[in-house]
Amino acid sequence: MDIIIAIVVIYIIFKIGEKIHDMNLDKREEAERKENLIRQQQTEKKYEEKEKKMNSYEECINCGIDFLKKNDFSSARNAFDRAILKAGLDMNKLSYTYTYRGMVFFAQSRHTDAASDFKTALDNDSNNSEARQMLEKIRQVGDVTSRIMAENYLGYR
Repeated sequence: MDIIIAIVVIYIIFKIGEKIHDMNLDKREEAERKENLIRQQQTEKKYEEKEKKMNSYEECINCGIDFLKKNDFSSARNAFDRAILKAGLDMNKLSYTYTYRGMVFFAQSRHTDAASDFKTALDNDSNNSEARQMLEKIRQVGDVTSRIMAENYLGYR
């Protein structure tokens, strides 16, 4: 009988230990969630502040490059879209901007969209070596459709 009581007591102590452990995990997970939420809100606030500063072509380009470096592709594309509008008819600016927007698409593995932007960059400046290099990369790593597009744009077909 004493053995059974000892086993039951050990079992109860074990279960209490499990509950305490689970409660501590829950507290840690909740603290991590709160920290992540705070970090996310701070990051969003910084991005909102940056987006408000995008009044000129140069500011749009600089913000877009910053967003691209941080893998914030949505904000980067938004900045480059704004830059395209602000570039007006300046073919060099358009070529430069379409190259960067193409890099956003490339980073997202949207190779068809990327190839189209790199082609537009080359249409605006046929000497844009970066756009040409990116089309070569698409030729190597893209899906069938984007590879064919890249080959057409580069004059292989």
